[in-house]
Amino acid sequence: MNTRLPEINYRRIFSSLPDIMGFSMIRRGSRFYAGRYLTGEVSPRRDKMAAWLTRDVHPTIMVAECGGECLPIYQWLVKYGGCADYTEAHRKLLNLDASNIVIPEERYRPEVPLRYVYPSIVQDSETHRGKKPDNLSLYLCGLFGKELTEKIMQQYRVGSETCRVPMMVDNEIKNSDEEVTLFWYIDKDGKTLHDKRVLYEPNGHRSKSYTGHRKYRIDDGFRGKCLYGSSLLDSRELNEKIYIVESEKSAIMARCYFQKGIWLACGGMTNLRHEDIREDMVLIADFDAWPMWSKKFSANPVPKWWESYESMGWTCDPKADIGDAIEWVINNKK
Repeated sequence: MNTRLPEINYRRIFSSLPDIMGFSMIRRGSRFYAGRYLTGEVSPRRDKMAAWLTRDVHPTIMVAECGGECLPIYQWLVKYGGCADYTEAHRKLLNLDASNIVIPEERYRPEVPLRYVYPSIVQDSETHRGKKPDNLSLYLCGLFGKELTEKIMQQYRVGSETCRVPMMVDNEIKNSDEEVTLFWYIDKDGKTLHDKRVLYEPNGHRSKSYTGHRKYRIDDGFRGKCLYGSSLLDSRELNEKIYIVESEKSAIMARCYFQKGIWLACGGMTNLRHEDIREDMVLIADFDAWPMWSKKFSANPVPKWWESYESMGWTCDPKADIGDAIEWVINNKK
């Protein structure tokens, strides 16, 4: 039986977050940063850990390790902060008590050798998705049809995995088994560098209760970098253009919709690097990323793609990407 718990004031908690987490943090703008791993161990990077207050109607605090996990503060308290269960974590947050974290000896971790994900693990996740489709697969099948969607999803080697996800619903903590989407970052040589796990709602939007994270982490040796979809470059047809978007979902949707071009994703506005791109690549920035991308990557075309969709009657949201425009076009044709 789920017990309704008193409501937590996360804004109040955020103002004294370093005291609650149990180690020093530096605030820059709307975020706290720390030179720590989620375990509390010292990292040579001053911004290895970040924490921020979400902008939801009922905000929570997210804690993330660069190249690692991203999880709500109450999950951090249970997994790393020494709390026995979610009830104890809730009580500490309610009372603004410090965590029980036991910080290991303060020494830097030695760098482990470069590693890659075994091909069989990727294959198993693809097989699992075929048996238990994730919400993103089901949603895209509704937009583009099952045959085309499966063809493109297989090109991008999308998998899924059943995960037990603790969720805060109406201020109650509930656990449920969910099919999480696995995006595999595979380089042009066919080596799988790492994963990205995202939970989607049935409407195709990302779940706010389970943000994207990696199982195959930088600290464990999976530190190779590439754009999502790089494995498709080998199958590129002559004169076929290459486009770069932010999200993996948008790359897949654009490939399904246009059925031409190689669509790659960088995984976030600030993730795109100069070494990732060539002059013949077209950058399809999210609406809010256009000013930064057009200035930073001025050698590449960065078109204002939304203008053509607005002329069709679409209203561009400040956070919109080309996937939102494609979805609108398809739904308005039905």
